Amino acid sequence: LYRGIETSVALTMWDLTFSAAVATMRGDIRGYDGITYPARRIPPPFGTFGLRYEPSWRGTWGEFGLRWAGHQGRLHPSDAKDLRLCETEPFSGTLRNPCDGTPGWATLHLRGGWQITRSLGLVLALDNLTDQHYRSHGSGLDGPGFDLRSTLHLRF
Repeated sequence: LYRGIETSVALTMWDLTFSAAVATMRGDIRGYDGITYPARRIPPPFGTFGLRYEPSWRGTWGEFGLRWAGHQGRLHPSDAKDLRLCETEPFSGTLRNPCDGTPGWATLHLRGGWQITRSLGLVLALDNLTDQHYRSHGSGLDGPGFDLRSTLHLRF
């Protein structure tokens, strides 16, 4: 049995937009032995929050954002043997025993943009401002550290 909920909201007042999104899921399966276990690789609760300032008359915008995921400790027995979830340290090949799941995390972001002309725009993004070490549940890949990027958008 799987059940979950996903919701999002955006509220704009004047030149400010507040947005939030949250999703959570829970799953249980009955094994051949008749015992009920947590389903495999169910993500923890996760979501985003954002505050965006966009004055309509300037062609510029800026936003502050937060991405997060909670701790996931409800593991199927096979998940507790999965290196993507329970490795002691990256590339060690050694499982934590007992495995307590994937830790929660949060990352902060600052982004801004300027629509230079009708077909040319510039975006500057500072992602993961605190250089948080994190891993999305079940992915096996660590998230990127602090990231600075500039993007030029050309439409034709």
